[in-house]
Amino acid sequence: MSVEFRIAMIVRVMLLLISLAPAAAYASNTPAEHAVKAAIAVKITKFVTWPEGALASDGDFIRFCVVEDSHIVEAFSELQKVPIHGRLLKLVVLADPEATAANCDVLYLENGSIRRTDIWLQHVADKPILTIGEAGTLGADQSIVNLSLRRKKVRFAINLEASEKSGLTVGAQLLHLAAVTSRRGN
Repeated sequence: MSVEFRIAMIVRVMLLLISLAPAAAYASNTPAEHAVKAAIAVKITKFVTWPEGALASDGDFIRFCVVEDSHIVEAFSELQKVPIHGRLLKLVVLADPEATAANCDVLYLENGSIRRTDIWLQHVADKPILTIGEAGTLGADQSIVNLSLRRKKVRFAINLEASEKSGLTVGAQLLHLAAVTSRRGN
């Protein structure tokens, strides 16, 4: 069995397990819900490629940004030792959307922490920053990745147009498992 085949199978199994995460954990606004969301966001990040030189120049971290009043901060804090592309997750908590472009490689916009995702997304438009939004927040569909709950399972959609504008490449394995959207085509 080739290495590529094994990696593809591992990816499919991981994403299948994530998609089968208990809906109660996602929908109940509990620490378990936040842990599931954070784990999904980190797993998705592993299948995204940034343009050369786009990640923080220190080489040790991928900067994961969340909004200051987010309930998911603790869940991401617990994942700071998880390797992503040979770097560790570094949690950055932001209060101001204007600080986003200079401080983030990934921007997670939690439903309920902010009412206007679109304002935060304006500050990272066309920049190599992976944006992950939750369905139900105004503008979340403009994120590269949009998480939602459907039929008691966590689902995600990839916005190809947003990905192309940012210069990020979403891996084929991830696209295979996601709903794929584009403002031009869908």
